[in-house]
Amino acid sequence: MKKHLYLYRYVLSCLVVFSLLCVHIRAFAQATPSQSRLVTLTAHSDSVAKISQAEKLYLQTDKPDYVTGDTLWFKAYIFNAPTFLLSAQSGILHIDIAADSNRVVKQYIFAVARGVAWGDIPLNEKDFTPGEYTLRAYTNWMRNFPAEVFFYKHFRVAGYGENSWLINSQIGINPANNVRARLQLTDINKSPFADSLLQLKVFNGKRALYKQSVKTDHTGLVDVNFLLPDKAVNPQIQVENEDKTRKAIVPVTTNATGDVDLQFMPEGGAFVGGLHNLVGFKALGEDGRGRDVTGVIVDRSGKQVASFAPAHKGMGSFELTPQAGETYTASVNLSPGITKNYTLPPVTASGTSLHLENPMESDSVGVTISCTADLARPGNQYFLIAKARGLVCYAAAFSFEKGNVIRHRIAKSLFPSGITHFILATSGGQPLNERLVFIDHYDGLHINIEPGQAFYATKDSIALQLNVTNAAGQPVSGNFSLAVTDDTQVRADTPNNIVTRMLLTSDLKGYVEDAAWYFKNDTTAWKALDNLLLTQGWVSYEPAGKTMPFAAEKEYTVSGKVDNVFGSALKRSPVILLSKSPAIVMDTVTDNYGKFIFNGFPRVDTAVFILQARTKHGKSFNVNIDMDEFVPPLFTAPVYPLAIPWYVNTDTTRINQVKSNIRMREQEYNPGGGKMLKEVKITAKKTVKGSENLNGPGNADIVVDEKELEAAGKKTFFQLFEEKIKGFRESSFPTPNWLNRKDFREVTEFENNYITHGGGSGWYFIYDRPVILIIDGIDIDDLFPKFTFGDFKLYLKSHSAEDIKGIEVNISPQYYSNYLRRGKWMMAPVMERSVREFAFIEVTTRYGHSALIKNTPGTFLFKPLALSWPRQFYKPKYKLNDTLRMADLRPTIDWEPNINTDTAGKATVTFYAGTEPRTYTIIAEGTDLNGNLGTVRRKLVINKRNTAEKSK
Repeated sequence: MKKHLYLYRYVLSCLVVFSLLCVHIRAFAQATPSQSRLVTLTAHSDSVAKISQAEKLYLQTDKPDYVTGDTLWFKAYIFNAPTFLLSAQSGILHIDIAADSNRVVKQYIFAVARGVAWGDIPLNEKDFTPGEYTLRAYTNWMRNFPAEVFFYKHFRVAGYGENSWLINSQIGINPANNVRARLQLTDINKSPFADSLLQLKVFNGKRALYKQSVKTDHTGLVDVNFLLPDKAVNPQIQVENEDKTRKAIVPVTTNATGDVDLQFMPEGGAFVGGLHNLVGFKALGEDGRGRDVTGVIVDRSGKQVASFAPAHKGMGSFELTPQAGETYTASVNLSPGITKNYTLPPVTASGTSLHLENPMESDSVGVTISCTADLARPGNQYFLIAKARGLVCYAAAFSFEKGNVIRHRIAKSLFPSGITHFILATSGGQPLNERLVFIDHYDGLHINIEPGQAFYATKDSIALQLNVTNAAGQPVSGNFSLAVTDDTQVRADTPNNIVTRMLLTSDLKGYVEDAAWYFKNDTTAWKALDNLLLTQGWVSYEPAGKTMPFAAEKEYTVSGKVDNVFGSALKRSPVILLSKSPAIVMDTVTDNYGKFIFNGFPRVDTAVFILQARTKHGKSFNVNIDMDEFVPPLFTAPVYPLAIPWYVNTDTTRINQVKSNIRMREQEYNPGGGKMLKEVKITAKKTVKGSENLNGPGNADIVVDEKELEAAGKKTFFQLFEEKIKGFRESSFPTPNWLNRKDFREVTEFENNYITHGGGSGWYFIYDRPVILIIDGIDIDDLFPKFTFGDFKLYLKSHSAEDIKGIEVNISPQYYSNYLRRGKWMMAPVMERSVREFAFIEVTTRYGHSALIKNTPGTFLFKPLALSWPRQFYKPKYKLNDTLRMADLRPTIDWEPNINTDTAGKATVTFYAGTEPRTYTIIAEGTDLNGNLGTVRRKLVINKRNTAEKSK
């Protein structure tokens, strides 16, 4: 290259400092205006990256899939995108979980400390019915960037009840779209659903195509044939038993011969006449997974000019020199005897091309830049820019002075490990061609896991030592997480880990199938990785707009603005924040713009705050509070391969996990053994739409639905309760000292004011159980600090049936137990019987958010999302002489979210083996806090006790 200017950046890692790419200029000629323009462009690009400080996020979970009632355990790592140092920018992590159709099921927030967070998400039956889910994790700061920078994880929740099936599905289709479906229905123990009538329907999207009554044979098999229309959209088979108590959906997935999405992508982005090109291709079946196809490329005359075959997962590449004015067609072999034609992108007569060669063993990247003859003029200046992790690592200004081809080699040492983005641009900065390559310096961490002894038996105490070194073999201190799972129940998550996420998939758009395969460190995988980068779109870590509207959340805060009815800010206005559980009283004053903020909160399990504002003269008239409420971004999940319900063609591992879950529940509810009585199912039960009932809408001892309330007219709550709730009455507590019991005070106390209500001991009861009234999921005494019995009476007589759409009474153990497990009631199960048996009345208002609180000027009831606090992972301890009646059926044997290696690179983890001989998979991953990452997996065999003892 003549008249070229090199600007390259290098990364300097020193303990906790990562250099923001130093600039070194080497000129082969005197500086030109285009070179000055290049300096300006690269400086601006790096300035944007430095100011924006993009974040990357990764979550390790204890396992890839779950069962209803299970717990998802996770560890989050939040990194600075350019440096891979743990980010100090964000203090709050947001996690949203959506079901199909991007319907958000639950939202959580977690505290972040020094770039890491960990916690757990209970997958309760109320919110997580069996199906497919997507977890999305992000910080508020990440919302300033395209949504692709968020972390997404797809997972399945299985669930089995007495009205469930397992279905073995074999579906075939011929070229005429005639489908043959063989479905075998069994229970979880593989007993056939034999000689039974079924109603079978076939749907194309939401439209029914076919309906037939069928009968299973003695093996539970049905065999049906039907015709699918051309271009059917999500065809599905629905089977339902005769009494309509069982229903299942089976996707019609055949990877039919005509249903292949095949795309051809020229290297650099364009076919230019007369310029040699490497063409990438990617074939996807109708299930969204890679499909291997072969074919030839022919011109308009039918002459073969190239052929192609896949290298991995339906992707590959071939060479072609297209000619201007010519058209090209791919004749593709979809199956024996069946071909289909695909048109390649059009050829342009004028343009440039960018070709990169990136051999695995080479220390440099070969660059070939070509242009058509009309552009090969000395006055035409071009820029070649290479960016990695959002920063410019290399830049050159050049022109075509001696022909239309320029070749050059660029040292890989200029770039960090990961994806480097090459851009050929005009001197005005307009991109012409783009190409991604992968750089691997093999500079990751080496994590070695050594068991404390050669053999382990069931119930043994196990000690694992982690030894972590860097690429040079030196020990490093760092932060890591570790999961131990049972191979008979968990198929460990092999496609993704912290390295594949940070170095590869976080920079690519769309789903990458089996990402870890590309890190096999052989030439086949390396070539396939290059094909992947030829065909996959890239993610920009530049801000989505010119401004950064979403501030980094440093901690949990409550903020808002005080103004009057005309919208004018009230400055220096005193604001008070009150909370009943825990007891919090805070005060502040608004600034000159009427804004206020509260921070420094203690642990809050249920965030219910009452805010009161006054004018600076102490008046509440004409005072309004507007709260800053977090509005999550619209949930748009990535496009994943077609999801198959867990019960269709289920493998043994998944079945074992579900069966163990069933047995664990039986042990939980019947620890003494014996025969479990089947739960009595009541059909056509009443439900309350929008209910916050912890058991699920309608799951209560007494349910008063909207229809009954409409008929009740203007009856007060008090009248409704007396009429609808048998045993509802006003009474006194059992003994004079009952209210002074420590165990009761701890769950009712607010600043030493109990519900003694002016010295008396009156209260409302259902039979002998004190009533806890809950409005839209919030305890009434949390809404009103110092809530007295007089307040309770007034409240019940001040509101009517017109205000609400449902009442649910939870008085029996099967329903009130869920309430005792939450928040301030957590300690209630250890109380004496007379104290711990409360009656919970759940009221659902028409407008939600406890709308029955009067709209008092200068007062606001604020119910934000509370921080979720991590629980301790339960690890049972065994003694060798224990005679256990219950088997240890946990799929996750150990979960360690916060392992810190010392300066010698060592840390020790201990746990007990389960009660059954098994093989465990151990996965550990993390960072050394200097931008280096590592992951490892290994097996651990647990033997029968007598076998292990003989081997020792």
